[in-house]
Amino acid sequence: MGLPIRGIGHVNLNCSDLSASRTFFEASFAMRARIHTDPEPQDGRAFGIEGAARWDAWMMQDARDDSTPIDLLEWKQPRPCGEPHRQPERLGLRRLAWGSRTLEACHARVLEAGARGASELVELELPNGETRRAFGARDPDGVDLLVFEASSDHLDHVQLGCLDLERSSRFYGDVLGLVSSGSHRATAATGAPFGWQATVAWSAEMFRHEADGGDGFAVALLQWEDPKASGQPYACAHHLGLYRMAFLVDDLDLCHGQLQELRVEGLGEPVDLDLGPSCPAPRCRALFFQDPDGTCLELIETPAAARA
Repeated sequence: MGLPIRGIGHVNLNCSDLSASRTFFEASFAMRARIHTDPEPQDGRAFGIEGAARWDAWMMQDARDDSTPIDLLEWKQPRPCGEPHRQPERLGLRRLAWGSRTLEACHARVLEAGARGASELVELELPNGETRRAFGARDPDGVDLLVFEASSDHLDHVQLGCLDLERSSRFYGDVLGLVSSGSHRATAATGAPFGWQATVAWSAEMFRHEADGGDGFAVALLQWEDPKASGQPYACAHHLGLYRMAFLVDDLDLCHGQLQELRVEGLGEPVDLDLGPSCPAPRCRALFFQDPDGTCLELIETPAAARA
C-alpha cells in the first residue's frame, strides 16, 4: 500500500541568488512565484545544520494552479556551499525537465535569460519510451535542465539517479506509494542534452502520484549504465543544486511510525518549522528521511484547513 501520501509537494532547488534565479525561471519557462517563505533564524538540526538556519524562498509553479512547484531557495544562514555536479551519472536529484509547445522559442528564451549553456536541438529518447526533440541547458548556478517538445508548456519531471533501479522502484512504489507509469531502456542515446559528447545508456522508470493519473508531475528514476552511476547525493542541506523532494501527508505521526517499522535510512523525528510571515501557513510539521541511495526526502503535514 505504501504511505498515505496526498501528492508530491515540491522539489527543492538551492540557488545562490534568489532574485536572479526567479527571473531566469520566469523568463525561460513562464514559471510564477506563488508562495514566499522567509523565516527568522531557527534551529537547524532538522536539516543537519549546526546552529541557526535561515532562508528566503519562492514556490515557483507553471501555469497550472495545481502543478507541483519548485522550492527555489537561497540559504542565508549558513550561506550556500559547493557547486552543482556536472557528471550526468551522479546519484541523487540531478535534473528538472519541462515540456514545451514551441521548442525553438524556448531554446532562445533560455539562452537570453542567462543559461550557462544550452545544447542544440536533438532527438532524445525519454524515460517514457517516446522520442522527442529536446535540448539540455544549465540554470545560472549550473543546475541541469532538460526541455522536450510537448503539447503543453509544463514542468514535467525530476530525474533521480539511482544505483539499483529495481531497489529504488520498490522503495518509491511500495514504501512511498507512488504508481509506475512506464519503464524504458535506452542503449545508445545521444548524450548532448546531458552534457556528454558520447552516446549514453540507461534504464528508467517513471513514478507519479495515483491522483495525478498519467499526466502529473513525475519522478524519473534513472540507473545509468554508460557511463556507470557514481558518487553520492549532496550531503549538505545548503549545497547548491537539487537537494530534496517533499511529499504531502495528512498524519505525520502515522507515517513516522510506518517508516520506523520499515527501518528507513536517515529517519529523523517530526519537527515544527517556521516558514515566515509572508507564507499563508506560517508554520508546518515536517519529517526528513532518505531513499536507498541517500537522497533527502521530506514529508509535510497538510494543514487541516487546506484539506477542508
